[in-house]
Amino acid sequence: MSSEEPVQGAAPEPSVVLKKKEFFERVVARSGAKKSEVRTIAEAVLEEIGEALSKGEVLALPPLGKVRVTRSVDRDSAEMIVAKIRRPKAGAGASDASDDDASDTDMDEGDDE
Repeated sequence: MSSEEPVQGAAPEPSVVLKKKEFFERVVARSGAKKSEVRTIAEAVLEEIGEALSKGEVLALPPLGKVRVTRSVDRDSAEMIVAKIRRPKAGAGASDASDDDASDTDMDEGDDE
């Protein structure tokens, strides 16, 4: 990983895709739980997150952050959702992503896509 800070407004570099199998393996390694248990629980969590995003709900899920849908479009083959995730910077106090002091208007600043 590069130690350089990303330039605000710059196009993101292509990234490695984390597939579900590898995601489950990481959760097993971090939690120490059985793989079968992790699969069942992680599948349920991912389904709930997907349903909440489809409904346009704001998710306040520390340490992931505060997730808000900015746009969604139903296509023939899939639903396209554009969302913003507001995450506290590392070492920036114990600010909880669910705090109301981070208003939605703060998330909209510089929203010129």
